[in-house]
Amino acid sequence: VRFAMLGFELFGFALNFRKAAEASNIEILEDTCGAVINGLRAAAMGIPFIPVRGIFGSDLLKIGIQQGNYKVTKDPFTGEDIVAVKAIEPDVALIHAQRADIYGNVQIWGGRFEDVWKAKAAKKVIVSAEEIVDHDVIRLEPYKNTLPYPYVEAVVHLPKGAYPTSCYGVYDADYEHVREYIQAVKDNKFQEYLDNYVYGKAR
Repeated sequence: VRFAMLGFELFGFALNFRKAAEASNIEILEDTCGAVINGLRAAAMGIPFIPVRGIFGSDLLKIGIQQGNYKVTKDPFTGEDIVAVKAIEPDVALIHAQRADIYGNVQIWGGRFEDVWKAKAAKKVIVSAEEIVDHDVIRLEPYKNTLPYPYVEAVVHLPKGAYPTSCYGVYDADYEHVREYIQAVKDNKFQEYLDNYVYGKAR
């Protein structure tokens, strides 16, 4: 798993991921947010790497070089050292959006962060949407269009697809539920949590 930060913002790290990483149950490739986003940008633009300056002075530079994701090279214009970040081309990008039509035209409201780069970098894109609307609705607000249909492999109607975290303009995060999830992980009751909220097995 190549990652920069995996967590719940003010609630801290994703504890199940942390447990799996500490137990070496998964192989982790630790990175920086900037490097991951720029790696996606490189793939989206069809170039093999992208130059980044901000990694110097960090141990992550050594890690990235060892993992084959970074290479220190020379700026051809100034002769200064620069870090080349290898393009990241995901097999599949999973993206949640507020609205889409059946053709795969997608509207992501609010902050889009790296979602667009992920979609353009990936070999396939699957979008889950709070709402599937008629194509005419999409055409009425073209300024909200984020991803056109050629990028999208499939659209899934999935109301509350971002729950218990937030979906801008639709619902806020359910902080109490996030706390319950975190406590279940701390108490080694994650399977009970899954049975209750995911599999529907709880009595």
